[in-house]
Amino acid sequence: MKRLLRVFAWLLGLAILAVLGVVLAAYVTLRASLPQVEGRMVLKGLSAPVEVGRDARGVVRIRAQTLKDLLFAQGIAGDKNYFHRRVYLAQGAE
Repeated sequence: MKRLLRVFAWLLGLAILAVLGVVLAAYVTLRASLPQVEGRMVLKGLSAPVEVGRDARGVVRIRAQTLKDLLFAQGIAGDKNYFHRRVYLAQGAE
């Protein structure tokens, strides 16, 4: 009887570890598919610094000194959102 309980405890422990591993893998995979919203990026093609931020609802706000830099930053921000949305949808389709 003790041996049966010991085997059951080991199997339960392994099942819990397996579930935790799956949850951790899912979290890491989904977290990696989100666009970068903090930090700094250095991009070639800008003539002056550009500030890209998001408001409380996640709407992109861009400040730039020239129209060319503004449009360049808008393209990068939109591309990041689009790319990461496509990766997320592709992972869900598998």
